[in-house]
Amino acid sequence: MNNLDPGVASALSLYLRPDKDHANVTSGAVAARAERKRGDCTAASEASVAAPAALDSTLSYCWGQIPNDENETDFPDSSGERRAIRWAARALLWKASTLRPVRMCGRVLRDDPGAPSTGAGVKRRELPNGAVAGYSGVTLCGSVWSCPRCSAVIAQRRAEEISRAVAACHQRGGKVYLMTKTVRHTRKDSLEELFNVISKGWRSGLGGVAWSGRKERVRVRDGREWLEPAILGDAERFGIAGRVRATEATVSLPGSGGHGWHVHFHALIFATGTLGEGLRIDLDSHLNRLFGTSISWDRDGLGLLAFGSQVFGRYRKAIEKVGFRADSEGFDLREVHDGGADFVGSYLAKATYDVAARIGFEVASGAHTKNSRVERNVTPFEVLSRCAEDLQARRFGIRTPRRWEIINLDDGTIGLVNLDTGSVDSITSPGLWALWHEWERASRGRHQIHWSLKLKNDSERAQLWEAIVSARGETKDDETVAQVELQGERLGEIPREDWYGHLVWRPAWLVGALDAAEQRGFDGLRTYLESRKVRLTFDQEFPS
Repeated sequence: MNNLDPGVASALSLYLRPDKDHANVTSGAVAARAERKRGDCTAASEASVAAPAALDSTLSYCWGQIPNDENETDFPDSSGERRAIRWAARALLWKASTLRPVRMCGRVLRDDPGAPSTGAGVKRRELPNGAVAGYSGVTLCGSVWSCPRCSAVIAQRRAEEISRAVAACHQRGGKVYLMTKTVRHTRKDSLEELFNVISKGWRSGLGGVAWSGRKERVRVRDGREWLEPAILGDAERFGIAGRVRATEATVSLPGSGGHGWHVHFHALIFATGTLGEGLRIDLDSHLNRLFGTSISWDRDGLGLLAFGSQVFGRYRKAIEKVGFRADSEGFDLREVHDGGADFVGSYLAKATYDVAARIGFEVASGAHTKNSRVERNVTPFEVLSRCAEDLQARRFGIRTPRRWEIINLDDGTIGLVNLDTGSVDSITSPGLWALWHEWERASRGRHQIHWSLKLKNDSERAQLWEAIVSARGETKDDETVAQVELQGERLGEIPREDWYGHLVWRPAWLVGALDAAEQRGFDGLRTYLESRKVRLTFDQEFPS
């Protein structure tokens, strides 16, 4: 869907169910659904309105996305190899990140209130596909945007939640649509500014009276009293039960000739039926009068176009009010079929470090052309992956005092504040680290996934959304989701002195210890650590 200029929007608005139908919304929707099922809305003619192509799980309209055929290369496929890549990137951020929680994640031992000061536990669990091992008692940052480990854990949980929601909607006869929004931008536009602009457009497109509607009310001002009529909002007009919004960003690399940061929203729109239910009930006779002849048209396709034009019109107006442009090429709306949940899961997985490292490996091995590496936008985790690949970039680090914080300076750079002395030292981020640090600073505190609230009524829309949210299950914040530790057999504990003195700056040892625990259990773990003069304390049931 990309033909949404003001003229088209104005024409489509004539086909919408008018505000005067507000009192009979429910009966109108039922009648429209029955009319559609009977097939009465289609008549033979030479003219027709075609529906846009539906979205399959294998389709993607995301600009700059490249195919990811796992058969093309020999990217490390074992969990241990992927873990080694992830830990290496994690260790890189321990010294180069501007975010305190990310610098601590997986490195600093957690001191639980009231608990004795202990070391890092090592756990092992047998699964159908083999044993897995992990550490316990370490700090976890919960950053979905900047942490190679936590982003993967959170993305898996969110993909499962969204997949259950899509399945529940379809099982109850509802429809799901996938909407994408973005904004025109240049290299001069900062990431922070683009985040704020597109968020403002979102609130205008799917918010306010035009979206939520308004009940009839009596107004009094300066001694005058008048009746304001009810307004039928698009949410009720089109039977929208709820929505889920995901945020994604990519960036063009320096020297590529690109346009800098690119931010866009993906939104799943859950509806009680097709968007054609938002059109006039008497649309057949209306079109016949308008064209003077019977025509063949697709009510669902026309409803999709009408809904998109309403939302995009408000979105564009809000974007232009703050000096930006939103062209229809940056707006897309498609129906999601059953397999569409797989696409959503793939999108969330794409925003993880594992996928970024895989793409970098494919490019380096020739699975993608050299031009693709230069011209296409990359994800922030791909930026981090390239920093990890570059010897000079790996040498960069920010030496911090005992008490510190990093702030944004007026000249667009960042400064390191010594909280004990009050001094501020400017930090020059070299090469791609400048992009990564801008990403860290602009994305922190923002939600990657946002669910709309429950409706405060007993309508068909409210009942559907209640069922969808129940099927999704209880959702927790990113920090809580990331705190999940491996549940399994406790093999032993690495004392604090050995953890800090030998392991935390050697990610290869951290990974090697887990590999040994997975392969040979307690004996393998103890042998591996003893060979590196690292102690392992253990419970009495293990041999000394």
